[in-house]
Amino acid sequence: MPLAWLAAPLAEVRSGDSVDLLAVRSGDRPLAVAIAADLRVMGADERSVVFEVDEESATAIATARASGFAHRSAAPIDALTVRVALCGGAELTSAAQVLGLITVDAARADLALVDLRDAEAVSSAAALPPALPRVVVLGDEQIPVASALGISDRSVARSCEPAVLGPLIAATLPPARRGSTRSVLVTSARGGAGRSLLVANVARRLAPLRSTLCLDLSGDGTLGWWLGVTTGGWSDLEELTDELTAEHLGVVATEAAPGLRVVGGP
Repeated sequence: MPLAWLAAPLAEVRSGDSVDLLAVRSGDRPLAVAIAADLRVMGADERSVVFEVDEESATAIATARASGFAHRSAAPIDALTVRVALCGGAELTSAAQVLGLITVDAARADLALVDLRDAEAVSSAAALPPALPRVVVLGDEQIPVASALGISDRSVARSCEPAVLGPLIAATLPPARRGSTRSVLVTSARGGAGRSLLVANVARRLAPLRSTLCLDLSGDGTLGWWLGVTTGGWSDLEELTDELTAEHLGVVATEAAPGLRVVGGP
């Protein structure tokens, strides 16, 4: 492997050492995917390093390179923040866990992982939104069918191995879109009109679709009560009024449900 392929300088290695290899991509949606583990170093010089690899690792490296990735010798990394809809059995679920993927329903997914070797998975996948990108796992006998249908090789895996799926997932992900922030103000001319109940219901409907933050400016804590949480008061922020930032709000916010936080109370 040419050292020019590496995204970071290679630490000093000697013949017989073992290394793990990650594929990395920078940009709007940076990713790091483990593609090969325990590669034995056969030799290295100032221009290249020689690894002993099996067919599966060689395929994973070549796929990652073709997908526009650089490589990096392994260091601890955070899990991928990619949401996927899974249509498959235990093998596919295990691979998703190894890759650090977040399993969600199709409405919230960035892409779908489908094991077309599994009849039940095929049935489930038929209900997925047509526009949702897919990475599919096929058996050898299904490859000609995929080619005939024009399915890109960049979306086709022949096993559920994480090292095989990782580069394909990264290559299939749609470009990141900048999320816009929407503000909705709910008020009333007097108390007791149901504004806190309305906000609580709207927030619970929005939270599964996008991150939602509720600011309770009433000062009575009613919104927290409707959402089933006890919130801190605005007095917690009084000393920070001259330098209030989103980070400060994040510290005092109370999580009411996944994707739903509340700030403000009595």
